[in-house]
Amino acid sequence: MLCKGKTSGIFWLSAAALAAGRRGSKSLRPVHFPIGLLMRSISSAPRLSVSRAPRGTLQDHVYRELCELILDGGIAPGQSITIQALANAFGVSAMPVREALQRLSAAHVLTVISGRSIGIPPLSKERMLDLRRVRLEVEALAAEWATARMDAADFRKLEQLLRKAERAADEGDRAYIGLNRAIHFTIYRASGSDVLVAIIENLWLQVSPYFHFLYSSGNPHQAKKIHAQILEGLRNRDADMVRSGLIADIEAAGRVLDAALGADADRRQADNTLNERFRRPGPDEDPWEREIAASLRGRSSVTIATLLEQLGQRPDGLQHATGQRVGRILQSLGWTRAQRRIGGKPVRVYVKPASDR
Repeated sequence: MLCKGKTSGIFWLSAAALAAGRRGSKSLRPVHFPIGLLMRSISSAPRLSVSRAPRGTLQDHVYRELCELILDGGIAPGQSITIQALANAFGVSAMPVREALQRLSAAHVLTVISGRSIGIPPLSKERMLDLRRVRLEVEALAAEWATARMDAADFRKLEQLLRKAERAADEGDRAYIGLNRAIHFTIYRASGSDVLVAIIENLWLQVSPYFHFLYSSGNPHQAKKIHAQILEGLRNRDADMVRSGLIADIEAAGRVLDAALGADADRRQADNTLNERFRRPGPDEDPWEREIAASLRGRSSVTIATLLEQLGQRPDGLQHATGQRVGRILQSLGWTRAQRRIGGKPVRVYVKPASDR
């Protein structure tokens, strides 16, 4: 899942404008994922970079741009964006956006929050630890390989990025998040291994949205010293020094993330309970959606007829449009159509998203 560099034609949209689409800012609904430290450290409408999708390769283009948006910190935990608003921003129909979101959902990068909105999935301390263990191995290996391969152009680029990151940290500029990513991947790409870089990008897609925690923690100033150590090791072709610096960088960030996630876990669970109890459907949400979502709990597959019965409808006498309505709600929740044999006969069912199994 290698996300390449951004294409030309970049334009900026605020999260509020992006989430609102053509209907105004009311369609931006925050996910009830209360992270006190995080939400104090980010504005309600960060600037998001997307580019209009060219014809011919819509799915891949939308997928790559979403990856870039996530890796550069463009979508923070606690924010939601409507699928239609993304489609409007890319200048495409909702279908290629949904296909890209299905790929990212299967990789635990994005999730359906409610209705037609997507966001960053909650990340447990156990999942974060698992990701960190793998990162320590593969990123340290890439840095070691890069030590012997860095050339003059790589060093010029790295030094320029380090100066920009230092300035962003001193000025409290959230551009630091994207610059930190650029610093790391300048080193990793110098390893000469596209396979290794692809693995690392997969890991960063899952963890990098939570780097917003680091922005308000003072970690950028600590990272400045560690990055200087890594640069010195690269200049001296000292692979051990580079490896130890990179490990120190990942572990320092990990301690901040562990503390932030642990302190907020109980509060998030309580708040989600209240949200589920008192939430009202938004302007774009079908009134049946909440009841259908509740009926899906504990299921791995379901038929439209079963859901219609639970909604108090009569499946045998319904118009085709009513079944389509239920199908649209299931698709908006991430469920996909499949064929199963029930009682020896093929039956069309909807199956649970792979990321939730």
